[in-house]
Amino acid sequence: MFILFVYIEQTSKKERKDIAPLLFWGCYVLVEFVILITGFFTSNLSYNLSFYFNNAISLLSTFFICFLYKNSIKHNFFISIIFQFFVILSENFLMLLFTITHSKLLTENNLPHQPLMILCDFGSKCILLLLCLTFSFFWNIRLQNHDIHFHIATFATPLISLVLLLFIPYPSLVEQTNLNFYYLLFTCLILVNIINYFTLEKIIMNTELQNHYNQLLQQINFQKEKYTQLSIAYRETRSIVHD
Repeated sequence: MFILFVYIEQTSKKERKDIAPLLFWGCYVLVEFVILITGFFTSNLSYNLSFYFNNAISLLSTFFICFLYKNSIKHNFFISIIFQFFVILSENFLMLLFTITHSKLLTENNLPHQPLMILCDFGSKCILLLLCLTFSFFWNIRLQNHDIHFHIATFATPLISLVLLLFIPYPSLVEQTNLNFYYLLFTCLILVNIINYFTLEKIIMNTELQNHYNQLLQQINFQKEKYTQLSIAYRETRSIVHD
């Protein structure tokens, strides 16, 4: 839900004012719930059928969320397609990275299912966030005007999270030792990414407001200066006429 929100926020126009905040966030929660339920009920299906069905539901859900913003239908359809492409790309790219760092993990026959699923899901989400941030940077001109340090800080947390994930000790996952530690690690990394993003967004928002305030102040001072110059010129003109 967090990644979808970041992507839609950065690639869409302003939120619709006629939608209450409770309904706005309720739609995001509903979409996340639908995707989770879909994944649960399609887990027993064949890979191809599950793949197409899950991606179709995900695409429709993203398209639905886009209507919370002041976008055209063409725009909504385009960014929905791009997001779903990133979802598929992130999953495949993660498996490619796993073949490099954890090749033995993928060929093991007695793998613990739940830890591996959590590992893959979290890793693909880190890649998905990086893809969405990259696309948003080129799509949204406003982001290109931000300081380079903002983009470094934004990309750093998901990138570091992915690196930590890829170099998790292999034996611990297979033997299912210290699983609580890894679950806690995943939870903390998720929270760090979320907190980091919203903190940076808040800083940027305050910086933009301060810059806007400074611009208005400069305009007011400029107008005052011009008005003072006109007043002086007017008094001098009247003085010459009177003399």
